[in-house]
Amino acid sequence: MCDYADLSLVLVLFLVLSGWGGLRALAPAIDDGQMGKSLLSMSGLSFVASLLGTMPLTAAPESAAGQAMGGRTGRMAYWTAAFLALALFLEPTLQSMASFPSIFAPAYAGAGLALLLRMKPVFAGSLADKVAAGLLFLILPLTQDIAAGLGAACVAYVSLAILAGEHVSRLLRALTVLFLLYFFYGFWSIL
Repeated sequence: MCDYADLSLVLVLFLVLSGWGGLRALAPAIDDGQMGKSLLSMSGLSFVASLLGTMPLTAAPESAAGQAMGGRTGRMAYWTAAFLALALFLEPTLQSMASFPSIFAPAYAGAGLALLLRMKPVFAGSLADKVAAGLLFLILPLTQDIAAGLGAACVAYVSLAILAGEHVSRLLRALTVLFLLYFFYGFWSIL
């Protein structure tokens, strides 16, 4: 039962952070009150959708990236559908290419470089921003544990921001407490 509660907590934290990041990227001028209302409505819709057997609803950062590149019109959706329809006929070729693992290396390297270039403003921020982003970029791929990476980044950010005298929202403080409980529970469950 504890494992299910633990998994549920991590999933909820991931969905909230992912939705918050997607909403912040889609509408950077949105204030915190409206952000809370948007997240609450997305949570309610996700609950109803899960009862109907679908995946949770989130504002995906990928959608924000597509819109930032000019994909706000229906034309982008039509071109995407056309390429996916073309991929149906190329399925045998694509399947044989997928069995060769290093075929994806250039795409992963290019995507990683593009993401790092987009992260330049994060590393130009305060010390708390830099340390949190550094921990996230270091811990997430090394441990392959999303909860560990997000938790370490969240705890470091809140700790350093409070020490620097910056304002930290109550939601972020509560999230930090939840991550600390998660780490404490995870440590004692190992013993």
